[in-house]
Amino acid sequence: MLPYKRSRKYYHHGEKLHDVNQNVDDHCNIATTSYDLDCSSCSTTSSNQEDFSFSSGASPTRALRGSTRDAIGEIYGLDQFKVEKKLGEGFFGEVYKVQFLGESHGLLPKFCVMKVGKMNINIKKNARISAKKAQLRESQVLSELKHKNILTFLGMCVERNNDHWSLHLLVDYCDRGSLQQLIVSSKRAFPWIQRCLIALQISSAMAYVNSKGYMHRDLTAMNILLQSERGQRIPKAIVADFGLSTKIPKPSDPIEQCGTQDYMSPEMLLEQRYDEKSDVFSFGVILCQKMARIDADHDSGLARTKDFGIDFEEFIKIIPRDTPKDFFQLAFDCCKYNSNERPSFQELHDRIIAQKDFHPWKKVLMLS
Repeated sequence: MLPYKRSRKYYHHGEKLHDVNQNVDDHCNIATTSYDLDCSSCSTTSSNQEDFSFSSGASPTRALRGSTRDAIGEIYGLDQFKVEKKLGEGFFGEVYKVQFLGESHGLLPKFCVMKVGKMNINIKKNARISAKKAQLRESQVLSELKHKNILTFLGMCVERNNDHWSLHLLVDYCDRGSLQQLIVSSKRAFPWIQRCLIALQISSAMAYVNSKGYMHRDLTAMNILLQSERGQRIPKAIVADFGLSTKIPKPSDPIEQCGTQDYMSPEMLLEQRYDEKSDVFSFGVILCQKMARIDADHDSGLARTKDFGIDFEEFIKIIPRDTPKDFFQLAFDCCKYNSNERPSFQELHDRIIAQKDFHPWKKVLMLS
């Protein structure tokens, strides 16, 4: 068994970025790759707004030219936004719900989320560089991905401050929190029809991501957000946080260990060569969480074997008796130790639709 602690560990380039204390409300983890804050501290009071101050002297577009300018899309001035509340804080920056005060001309909704890259002079230079790279990577990837179950990229704010500059990513606001929050909340109903619908939507989004040549590398229940849809009772799933995403590696490409420890595939944990099937393993972990309504760590019941696979002999002891057999088989296949034996996301999507014994699929397909 692995000595897993009840905390999140995020890795990039093989280095541990941060230990993350686990809490119930992961809505604050919205679109960030580090740690989340208890939403009880999120309010619309002036104390939150005081934490979010910007200088107004620099033009947000002056320093950007060519391909960089094209990659980040629409650029907005920081004085065009009013802070509603702070949603969380991560290794690469802070996350705020903001109100757009300008004329959107249909480009921006009234409320959106701004990820503020670290720019404090007291922060180490390497941390600022990592934050900028993550923001640029995420903006570039999201600008290429257009799918109803992928977080919508809205544009950027850019600010210069003394001898450095910072990027602020603008993305859609997801009002129903995260999948992690739903899974672990004993007070919220989570019927099988919704669990299957979310699996269908995630597999659809990730099949699309793979078709564009990308893999996510940090697919977790915290990074699956839920968003209300007009006229629909069940919110839709949104795949978010592409700060660690990359092109699917070629055999000759160098590899790097990154992501969230509890969701890492065996090949990622062992720093071996990996591809998009590593994301499939992470998806399998999410399926296990949805079955048992537990966190993704050893202490909660999702045990790992000595070679970092999922210990299904132990896991099956804690799942509810009404678990659809094919749902369990789906998770089992996603978490196979040999990555070549795992299905692709497209195969998973087609398989979920075909397996009608999950529930009356006509109901699901009308909602998807």
